[in-house]
Amino acid sequence: MGYRDAKKGTRRAATVVLIIALLHLGIGLVLYLVATSSDIAPSIATEGHEQQLLLAANSAIGVALLGCYFGSRTAPATALTAALGIWLAVRIVSFAIAPQSILLSFLSFGGIAVLLGRFAVLLLLIRGVVSARELTATVRALSHS
Repeated sequence: MGYRDAKKGTRRAATVVLIIALLHLGIGLVLYLVATSSDIAPSIATEGHEQQLLLAANSAIGVALLGCYFGSRTAPATALTAALGIWLAVRIVSFAIAPQSILLSFLSFGGIAVLLGRFAVLLLLIRGVVSARELTATVRALSHS
């Protein structure tokens, strides 16, 4: 893989990280607004600190991924590896909280689409990490020439 291909793969993965970060921030805010408004959906309005926890968790994940996106400009391998770790940790924790969710995902087309989307994100992030490492190696080789 050449310099241009590695740079392109790194940028593509950084864009995926940006999209995931914005989704976490946006979805967290929407879920918070829905959970706190009994006018929108009274059956799912929550009491106590659940909505603040939901907003805080999604915001923290979103801000961390935004940091990885901006960090990918100066240290792409480190930033994309961190983003992959954060993304995988979120998936593992969500599976640990509700293990039946993965089984229920296979029962609908929407669930299967979500699983395929997550698999695609995983592949793009892994390819981005590999591209970033190759980009870093190429830059080091060129600087020593």
